[in-house]
Order: sequence, then C-alpha cells, then structure tokens
Amino acid sequence: MTSLFDDLPADIAAIVAEVGRTATVSVVTTAGTYDPSTGETTGTVYTDTTITTTPVLGRSQSLDGVAGRQATGYVLLSSDGLTISPDLIQRLTIGGEVWTVVEVRPYAVNSTNVGWRLSLAKGAR
Repeated sequence: MTSLFDDLPADIAAIVAEVGRTATVSVVTTAGTYDPSTGETTGTVYTDTTITTTPVLGRSQSLDGVAGRQATGYVLLSSDGLTISPDLIQRLTIGGEVWTVVEVRPYAVNSTNVGWRLSLAKGAR
C-alpha cells in the first residue's frame, strides 16, 4: 500500500537541490567556560561543516507561544547526504549572514528522519 508520505524523502531532497544555497553550520565541539560575573562565555570551539539548505524563508514567529522566544526565518534541510544532526544554538552562515538555530522540527517517515525545518534567529547567540 502506498502512502502520501512515500515520496517525501525524494521531494525534500529535490526542493533543497533545486533552490539550495550553500551554508556553513558551526557546531560546538568544545564548550566554553561561563563567567557569571561578566555574563560571558569564553573558549568555545566550533567545527564548521558545509551543507545545502533552502534560502532563508522570512517569517517572524513566536515559538511555542513563549514571550521573547522568536524566530525571524527558517530553512529546510534534506537528510540526504547530511553528515551532522541539526540542533539548537548551532550557527548557520548563509550568504554572509549569521543565524542561530532556535527550533528544530524533524520530518520523519516510518521513524526515519528525511529532513528538518530549522527556525532561525538573526545573528549569533
């Protein structure tokens, strides 16, 4: 029996491939040290990985109805060939602009992730 979702993995991969933009994901590989007296974290080490995303699709939205938790855009990722797992607070650099991932929504078929929608906030956090 076929399902409406049978073609979803190929559809997401095709959309990202057709309109895709090269992006750099900065993943924290060594956590920094937080100084409560200054409110700053120092010594954080990032590893950069190149991926392909859709262009940033602009839309301001409140996340989960929580005041102050806002996204100003989002991108779609295909799991096809992806070597990282999208996660909160990762930084994406797309077209020279820096964004921070503030929400990760997986798209899954039969418990297998086929893509993600990443809600983004402008700037590094």
